[in-house]
Amino acid sequence: AWRFLGNTLTRPLVNVNTIHYTKGQCYIKALEINPDDSETWTNLAGTIDNDKETVTVSGKVYTKQECHIKAQECGEDDSEEKSDEDDAEDEEEDDDEEDDAEDEEEDDDEEDDAEDEEEDDDEE
Repeated sequence: AWRFLGNTLTRPLVNVNTIHYTKGQCYIKALEINPDDSETWTNLAGTIDNDKETVTVSGKVYTKQECHIKAQECGEDDSEEKSDEDDAEDEEEDDDEEDDAEDEEEDDDEEDDAEDEEEDDDEE
């Protein structure tokens, strides 16, 4: 919710429960909840004007460059998780294809049996 608030903030400040937050502060709050969100790290880096300015997230100080590095590190973690999920999905698809092929073979066998029975009936 904090990242979304930061993304949609069009004024310099937003008031949440009588406390004013900047876009950067919204991203910091989001990172305190989910420090592995690469998009939020990138967004936070975008709020830092120069290389000398810093932000503090969960007690640790970050420069603009360090925010970008954190974003890349988190992005790599995200892509590994997605890769594992993709592998699992691929295995499921392979299983489904094997099941479909087996079903088709069974259907073909049943059709062959039915044709054989019809031929036997015709011969009698």
